[in-house]
Amino acid sequence: MTKTKFVASGLIRSLVEPRLPGWVEPHWFMSKDEALALAPTAEIGWFDMYDKAAMREIILAATKLKWLNSIYAGVDDIPTAELRARGTKLTNGAGINAITIAEYVVMGMLTTAKGYRDVVRAQEKHEWLLDSPGKVELFGSKALLLGYGAIGKLIEERLKAFNVDVTIVRRTPGPNSLAPDAWQSRLGEFDWIILAVPATPETEEMIGADELAAMKQSAVLINIARIGGRSGCAGEGIAGQANWRRVPRRYHARAVAR
Repeated sequence: MTKTKFVASGLIRSLVEPRLPGWVEPHWFMSKDEALALAPTAEIGWFDMYDKAAMREIILAATKLKWLNSIYAGVDDIPTAELRARGTKLTNGAGINAITIAEYVVMGMLTTAKGYRDVVRAQEKHEWLLDSPGKVELFGSKALLLGYGAIGKLIEERLKAFNVDVTIVRRTPGPNSLAPDAWQSRLGEFDWIILAVPATPETEEMIGADELAAMKQSAVLINIARIGGRSGCAGEGIAGQANWRRVPRRYHARAVAR
């Protein structure tokens, strides 16, 4: 029986190999060069790498590929046009971390509201705080949720348990939701702005100087968007740094340096 050749990283071998059916012939790589050597023979491939340029190069070299799998939720670094032209099926990891990330958002909000960083620092110093470092309540606060995919839906579900008034931004507006062109003018109403958008041309730098200036000075911006480069959040002190943070006061006084 002719077997189907499967090429994947040796880092996942112990997890995957015991589950492979008998008609699959696995080959494992531990470097880019090994992957490039094996790629032309692959009919099923799993070429995930932190080096996205190398990953793309390997995928393009896999000219016999019938099925490409990736654990990554986004496909920005995958040559989808070439795969489509070759008739290669693509499966990805969209949604597999949705629960974890939604809980992470709630954790970030509670950490900020309760000043939990100060609690941890006091514990490390073996100090007893005489006053609560954070007195903000999630109860009755207002959140703007930008992005209503699998993660956004789970965030909304969890925030409702805390009686947070959640307004979502979606292409088809309805009750408690805004259209994509209607949220900017209402930014000043919200205590929490949660950025959970995909990386698309429409979401490129959607939060910038004007949007930051329109927020309350007490507002907190939480960025868990799956974005690259300067997409989603643009500006000094925002892009590529803290995942959640209070909007700096300096953004209300001057424009963001580009």
